[in-house]
Amino acid sequence: MINLELGGKGVFITGSGGEIGAALALGFAGEGAKVAVVDIDKSKAEATAHRIAQQGGRAIPLACDVSRWEQVHAAVERATSELGRVDVLVNVAAAPLLRAPVEDLPLETWQFIVDVNLQGTFYCCRAVVPQMKARRWGKIVNFSSTSGRRGAQEGSSAYGASKAGVIGFTSTIARELGPHAINVNCIAPGTIATARFWAGSTRERIEAHQQTLPLRRVGTPDDLVGIVLLLSSERASYITGQTITVDGGWLGL
Repeated sequence: MINLELGGKGVFITGSGGEIGAALALGFAGEGAKVAVVDIDKSKAEATAHRIAQQGGRAIPLACDVSRWEQVHAAVERATSELGRVDVLVNVAAAPLLRAPVEDLPLETWQFIVDVNLQGTFYCCRAVVPQMKARRWGKIVNFSSTSGRRGAQEGSSAYGASKAGVIGFTSTIARELGPHAINVNCIAPGTIATARFWAGSTRERIEAHQQTLPLRRVGTPDDLVGIVLLLSSERASYITGQTITVDGGWLGL
C-alpha cells in the first residue's frame, strides 16, 4: 500500500457539498487529512462534514460563494484558524451548464459562469498562496473539463471558455509558483455520473454514449479521487503544470 502521507494536512475543497467534491473530501479524510468542506450551500457542506465525522475524520463546513473575493478570503482565514493551515487546495466548485447560442447568450449568464469557474479558481488560489509560499510547500489541484480541451457542446460557449481558461491559468501559475515548491495541476473530467448528469439525459442517450467510450461506462465521482489524492501528495512532487484527463478514454479517440 502506498502511503500518501496526507495525515494532518489541511485541505480546502470548494464545491464539496456536491457529489464530486464530497467524494474527494471523504477520500482526503480517509487518509487522515483535516478538511474544510466549502460550498455555497451551507447545508450541503454540513452534510458532507457530518459524513466525515461519522467515519472518524475531522472536517469543518464553510459557506462560501467562490465568485465573491471577500467570502473566499474569509473562508480561507477561518479554515487556517481552525485547521492550522491550508496545505492543499482543490477547486471543484462549478457553475451549471447553462446553454444558449452565442448571439442569444445573456450577458449576465456569461459573466456568472466565468465568475464561478474561472474567477473563483483565481480567488481561491490568490487566498491560499501566501501561506504556501511562507512554508515552501503546497499543492493546488484545479478542476477543468474535457470541454476545456476539445470545446463544449453547442450553446455552451461560456462553460467551454471558462474551463479552457482554468487550464491556461493552471499552467501559468505552475511556472510562477514552482520556485516556491508549490505544485499546481489540473484535472479534466469527462462524463461523470452525478445527479445533474442523470437529470439532463435519458437512459437511451446515456447507453449510446457509453458505447463510444473505450471503457464502455461513464465515470463516477470515486473515479476522480485517486488521481487528486496523488497530485496532492509528495508522491507527485515532480508533477506540475499538467492537465490530466479522466474521461474513460474519450479524448484519445
